[in-house]
Amino acid sequence: MKIKQILAVSALILGSVVFVAVKDDPDCVNVYVDFASLDKNSKLSKCIPISGQDTALNILAKTDIELAGTDKYGLAVVCRVNNLPGSDKESCLVMPPEDAFWAFIIKNKMSATNLFPKWGWAQKGVSEVYLTPGDSLGLVFSEKGDLKWPD
Repeated sequence: MKIKQILAVSALILGSVVFVAVKDDPDCVNVYVDFASLDKNSKLSKCIPISGQDTALNILAKTDIELAGTDKYGLAVVCRVNNLPGSDKESCLVMPPEDAFWAFIIKNKMSATNLFPKWGWAQKGVSEVYLTPGDSLGLVFSEKGDLKWPD
């Protein structure tokens, strides 16, 4: 009898955790942009419906967000989002400075192999990362080593 009670309590706890963890819309790719100090700490959040999978670049093209890469690496390295930082602060020739840059982050949707989705660094550029409905992508401006991960 104790095993059934333990299983019931475990299922209740796990169900509660899963319910709380699901904040994103499972029918679209959830896009988050945090301009931090570049634009009075403004943030954008959009749900971009897609079917199947698509690249982060194509998903971002469906938003009002304008991206610019570096001259040397193109959009493999995001240098500006909506023209920020301005060309007076960043030339975008090779790489942004290590203490002020756009972080490209992703969070894959919850699945049997990903019960507790967390934000992490994208391992490729925006044209090479593929996402499916329920996944999330973020562009967060990081300054002086301070990266505020989305909630």
